[in-house]
Amino acid sequence: MAGDCTAHRDVRDGRRGAAGSTVGGIKLARLATLIKGIGHQIAGVFYPDSAVRRFRINGRALDEREADREFGEAAIVTVLWVAFLVAGVFVLLLTLPDGAYTLENVLFEVASAQGNVGLSAGITGPDSLPTPVKVMFLFNMWIGRLEIIPILVTLRAVFNRGGLYR
Repeated sequence: MAGDCTAHRDVRDGRRGAAGSTVGGIKLARLATLIKGIGHQIAGVFYPDSAVRRFRINGRALDEREADREFGEAAIVTVLWVAFLVAGVFVLLLTLPDGAYTLENVLFEVASAQGNVGLSAGITGPDSLPTPVKVMFLFNMWIGRLEIIPILVTLRAVFNRGGLYR
């Protein structure tokens, strides 16, 4: 695989699908909300506190409170998605032999798993990885498929019942 082609697929695999689709990754609507929200937040610095501003997304005009909520949700999901991606890359780098694969290939492998893409750089296989790495990939695929917020709500409910989270 050519390096620049693989790097492009890493980015492409991370942002996938329309709202309501079942594809893994960061939904395009969230990505658009995040990008527009960043611009809205930066522009807000230049307006007086008394200014009435509207945030338009998907044909809807949102007031300041709604815009902050939408932007906050998109930012949280994106940050958590990247955090789980980085954690997966870290686990894979710790378990692979030194120098066996490039960081780009490891990033591609984890982004492909978390985005439920199904492509491989040749790292994964039925007998090629130890069990902890397989479990990590399973977790990344689960997170990517069901999305992060429902997973966190489920984990919180499990920990609440077990008395671990109060």
